Amino acid sequence: AASPVWTPDSRYVLFVGEGEKKRFAIWKQNSNGGAPAEKLFETPALTRAITISPDGRTVLTVTYSNNNWNIFRIKPESTTVLSPYLTGAQGSFAPRFSPNGKWVAITSIETNQSEVFVRSYPDPSERIQISSGGGGSPSWSADGSRIYYSSGAVLMSASLATTPTLRVLTRDTVLASPAIALAGGNLAANYDIARDGRFLGLRNNKDDFQIVLVPDWLPELKQRMAGSRRK
Repeated sequence: AASPVWTPDSRYVLFVGEGEKKRFAIWKQNSNGGAPAEKLFETPALTRAITISPDGRTVLTVTYSNNNWNIFRIKPESTTVLSPYLTGAQGSFAPRFSPNGKWVAITSIETNQSEVFVRSYPDPSERIQISSGGGGSPSWSADGSRIYYSSGAVLMSASLATTPTLRVLTRDTVLASPAIALAGGNLAANYDIARDGRFLGLRNNKDDFQIVLVPDWLPELKQRMAGSRRK
């Protein structure tokens, strides 16, 4: 399972998982458990990140089709229909709906490097570049006034103006440290911003490892295997 997102009413968690015959599927799980997850949609195409609109009526999913990463939309009440939202652009990843549902932040490589853009919704024709000098994995603040994004081992914040049109006012560094490298990639966001502004992310511990020497490991392995067979 991957790319979990809460529904707006916090009753369910949607995620990407495995369907039948190794196909990809989007599932819905009751947050209090107690029942099997419900399959909303299934496709043979490689599927990654998902985001759900604030009204809960639309799910955007990143799917690999026609040799490109494209964004499609699914209506949870009519899950057999997969309609395009943003296709043909040079790779579109990690979509995130704005709090008012009028914009979608995405990562794209259409400028020959990974950058964060905002597209209008439901018509994606309006396009605003958010990051500069590289960026990915966007996430909105609760009030929609900022977009956070990662740039290497740095977490950035773009302050936005919404009138008369959406535009970037400033770009500021939120976190910058060699010890804080956000694990993951551009396909899905690897951190999130809570409603109260707190930050939750994955720390990359690629240099944090141990070498463990286990002498006479074979007798111990045989003993454990014998014990497991007796249970």
